[in-house]
Amino acid sequence: MLAQSDLSVVRRATLADEEELMSLCRLLWAENGVLTLDEDRVKGILQKCLNPNGGGIIGVIGKPGHIEGMICLIISQFWYSSDWILEELYSYIHPEHRKSPNARRLVAFAKAHATALDIPLFIGIISNTRTEAKVRLYRGELGQPAGAFFIHNMQWKDNTAPSPVNFWSEKGWRNPRGGKRVKQKVSA
Repeated sequence: MLAQSDLSVVRRATLADEEELMSLCRLLWAENGVLTLDEDRVKGILQKCLNPNGGGIIGVIGKPGHIEGMICLIISQFWYSSDWILEELYSYIHPEHRKSPNARRLVAFAKAHATALDIPLFIGIISNTRTEAKVRLYRGELGQPAGAFFIHNMQWKDNTAPSPVNFWSEKGWRNPRGGKRVKQKVSA
């Protein structure tokens, strides 16, 4: 559980962060992108979320020029409902800062905004890089997964296949450092 002071480390990104956010988006795409990068589309999403009335928010950790991590959230709707949700578009920690509590801080930021807005948070992972660790983090912070993504007819970068771990098996949830099961949060 993160303390309130940990949550206060995450700030709302501003227009002054735009170029650095774009650079981080390129790094994120280089690691996890499954389709071609459309920089104009990315810039459009950044501008929407950097506008205080744009329907989105980007939470960042670090001062301008030294951003360690970011999470992009938009207010959205499912195709079958007019109910609002908070949808995570992406979350990324710069490689130099991955051995930090920053990923948990960004998840806490997203949860706090969903709670403040009184709408559900939809957050997930599409990756073939360090997928097991990412799922373990999200499962520990958010509880049991509510579904899965499957991709057909696509070539992963570097021909790296997705993780073979069965994310629904208890065997898949052993902590590699201590051998104990990862503690699960129970949703109300």
